[in-house]
Parts: sequence; structure tokens; C-alpha cells
Amino acid sequence: MAKSVNLQVEYSSQAGWANVIVCLMLAHALVVCDLPLLATLILLSIIAQSLSEHRLLPKPFDGHLRVQGGRLVRIRQKSDSSATVFTLLNAYLGLRYFLLVLVLSDGKTCYLWRDSCSDEQYRRLILFLKQSFRERKNNE
Repeated sequence: MAKSVNLQVEYSSQAGWANVIVCLMLAHALVVCDLPLLATLILLSIIAQSLSEHRLLPKPFDGHLRVQGGRLVRIRQKSDSSATVFTLLNAYLGLRYFLLVLVLSDGKTCYLWRDSCSDEQYRRLILFLKQSFRERKNNE
């Protein structure tokens, strides 16, 4: 098994589309419900503002990610020049065909969309996480 996996993560168009779809679903629900017109317009403006600021869904990770030994995660966000090291507590692989969710030791979650890096890197990370969690389970 490899000792680490490196990923260069870029902007994800899937994350953008997911945000648009959620906004459209919320807007549709508001239009068909029995709220007064003024309340509907106010809520629609809040949804439109959230869509423009990408605030409805969690912000996807954007930067450099290195997972070592299945436990240590080194993160360098594009907005930050210094790298931060965390312990990986859990990885949710149930949505791995679209999205990986990494739970870090500081309570933060890291969202990696499939189209945010190359297919080879993404598959390597999934395989690495599966093997490391299997080893961790066998050791317990």
C-alpha cells in the first residue's frame, strides 16, 4: 500500500450545479406553497443572494491535500500559504461517485467533489482510504 496520496484540488463544477439545483428546488417550493406574496418575494431574494454567494451547500475544498498513513491530513488551501496538519477521524464513502466527505480532528469537514481533481488521483484516494480504514478496523 502507498504511504501517502497527494491531490491538487481545483474548482468543482458539480458543486456549482448542486448549489443551483438546491436553490431551484427551494424556489419552486416557495412558489407553490401558500405563503403571502410579500413573504415569498423576501424569501426568494434571500435564496437568490445565497445562490450568488454559494452559501447553501458547504464550500468545497480548493487547494492541496495530502493524506499520509490513513490518519494524517495535510491541507494547504489556495487562500492560505501555510499548511495545516489534521488527524482524519472518518471518511464517508457512500457518495463516492460524486463526493467524498472527510471529517477532521478539529471538527471541520472537507468536501472533495469527483470533478475537482483527476480521476486517477480521486480513485487512488478512495482506494487508499478504504485500505487504511480496513487496516485500522483489523487492528482494533
